[in-house]
Amino acid sequence: MWFKLFRSIDGTNWEPVLGASLKMLPHDTIVVMWDSLEETDAHGRPYRFSVQEVDAEGNDFTPPNYIKSDEYTQTVTNTYVIPTNGTATATKNWDGSDANNRPTVWFKLYRRTDMGNLEAVPGAEIKEVQHGIITVTWDSLEETDAYANPYIFSVREVDAAGNDFAPVCTGKLQ
Repeated sequence: MWFKLFRSIDGTNWEPVLGASLKMLPHDTIVVMWDSLEETDAHGRPYRFSVQEVDAEGNDFTPPNYIKSDEYTQTVTNTYVIPTNGTATATKNWDGSDANNRPTVWFKLYRRTDMGNLEAVPGAEIKEVQHGIITVTWDSLEETDAYANPYIFSVREVDAAGNDFAPVCTGKLQ
């Protein structure tokens, strides 16, 4: 990230400060400074200064998955927005048994971060896996937690109410 310096006399007509270089904001750095700036215009009116977050070429920049607030102040605030384009697909595999006597099962979606605890995905529908259907998909899932840690998704086989369940195949014993 980079900062570009602006100045104004009246707080409305902001202009880039000529000769003020862009300042890089290295990782874990929260402050940049400019030295030897003119403090007043030719009429002795004091300048007010502000910064804008920009890219290395000086163009307006907002990091992906963030909302930026830098309305001509000396502070830039980036607020993380959890991306909601996640997708999870689960497949039911049947080994053996009569294909015509397989019971209906349901999948409940769970998530965790790399170091987090397993939790049911809030608002995720319990998906029915009927005879002849072996794959179900959830869309529009949160991809990360509030700290940008990616979620790892998994499923559990449950009954229609979401309780743990292990299917029993019925049919004739030979």
